[in-house]
Amino acid sequence: MYKVVIIDDEQTVREGIRTLLSWEEMGFTIVEEASDGEDGLAVVLKRQPDMVLVDVRMPAMTGLELIEAAREAGYKGHFLILTGYSDFEYAKSAISLGVRGYLLKPIDEDELYRYVCDIKSDLDKEMEKKEREGLVQEEKAKNRIKARQNVIYNLLMKQETIEIIEKEIKKFEFDYNYKKFHVIILSNERFYMDEDYKEKTRLILAGLNRYEYLVLGERIALIIKGDTLQTNVAKLEENNTYVKERYGEGFLIVIGQEVTCLRDICYSFECAQYLAGQRFLYGTKNIISMRLLQQEIENKQEDTLISLSDCMEIGDLTGIEKCIHGMLEKCRYRLMKESQIKITVINNTILLLNNLKSSYESQIEGVIDIDSYTKEVNQTKSIAELESLIVEYSKKISEKLGNAGTDSIVKKMDIFIQKNYSKDLKLEAIAKMFGYNSAYLGKTYKKVTGESFNTALDKVRIENAKRLLQDTNLKVYQVSEKVGYYNIDYFYSKFKKYVGMTPKEFKKNEI
Repeated sequence: MYKVVIIDDEQTVREGIRTLLSWEEMGFTIVEEASDGEDGLAVVLKRQPDMVLVDVRMPAMTGLELIEAAREAGYKGHFLILTGYSDFEYAKSAISLGVRGYLLKPIDEDELYRYVCDIKSDLDKEMEKKEREGLVQEEKAKNRIKARQNVIYNLLMKQETIEIIEKEIKKFEFDYNYKKFHVIILSNERFYMDEDYKEKTRLILAGLNRYEYLVLGERIALIIKGDTLQTNVAKLEENNTYVKERYGEGFLIVIGQEVTCLRDICYSFECAQYLAGQRFLYGTKNIISMRLLQQEIENKQEDTLISLSDCMEIGDLTGIEKCIHGMLEKCRYRLMKESQIKITVINNTILLLNNLKSSYESQIEGVIDIDSYTKEVNQTKSIAELESLIVEYSKKISEKLGNAGTDSIVKKMDIFIQKNYSKDLKLEAIAKMFGYNSAYLGKTYKKVTGESFNTALDKVRIENAKRLLQDTNLKVYQVSEKVGYYNIDYFYSKFKKYVGMTPKEFKKNEI
């Protein structure tokens, strides 16, 4: 039986074609259908049918684009074009791609019958030629390869029961007698359909051991068997470096979770598929796994908790950058979807502006057009690009807040002290950061608060020292350093001045 695939976005058309002819009697079997061009191309390349009936006008990819892509990928079968548009240019394009027929909808039964008969005649001649030239054995060998690939496909996709898959594994002499498996996906959509794609695949897989692989469109799925993950990943990284040097870019290497039996390989594949689909989150990273993501979550610094609003109020531009980077890193390593991240960014911006309006209404008014901002956010192509956009707007807002008067300057100083008391703070450095003369700033602060900058700093430090002595098991010298006093004797004198007892006495009393 010769294989037929039907590709049309109208279900009624596909059903009609199935019933229009007695396909089985004519020596054909319809093996699969597809409803759009991209799925159709995948079906054609996977099934390698003898004849394809394809609609010209479809979503995602037109019929002609599908035919051209299939030809470039080496597909040699016969195409029949189906369309409701009597357009000679389409016919011309189809002819240039080696299409056998051009049928207008509604399809005429007799016309379709004649085309199918002609194709059947050619297919019979091609088969006879293969047999005469002794290519039947070669075809059987290819079929064996395809059958082996189909076993791997079923393992990954769970298309058959594990009992059937195990029989196929035994039949084709696969080696799956291991207690540990990982699925790795190698991905680069720009490589797909590239004339060098096969060579790039050969290079990236060179030197690996204990693995099976299957090409799935723009992705290569590897099944790594046994305890070879670490050595194989190291080899993949080495090979990927060579591919990047030779072609300018490499593959994204995505490692699925570890599974311990054959039937669970599909879950490792699902994990790798999901991670590979989150390219927006990864930026320039070349290797991704759930374990690596978890490690990076745990290694994130506490400064990601800095309030963006506070940083903008005090004009801490470096703090703004760190805060935004930290927030987006959390999104990245929580595997949030692109749309979810962008919605969160837009909502947080609106909330931030509303909160700032209560104190800075005149400065905030008109600083951001939310509609334009939303459009720009949605147009970003990566999380790095999104980060740059948010930083730019946040600094713009911060600059607007910089002209808010004496009370605001004092408020900024208080916020800055609360956030940086553990550092070696000097009024001169803060004045320079805020753009003021240090003497003027010191007088202004004392006039508004009734106390000097150094007194305010000492009080904040001592309050935090009391908290640490109460709530932690830190030694006194450790508490001293954490609140910004690097001379233990100086810390003792300051603590006794404001609390009335030494740090040790305070800790003992609290206990």
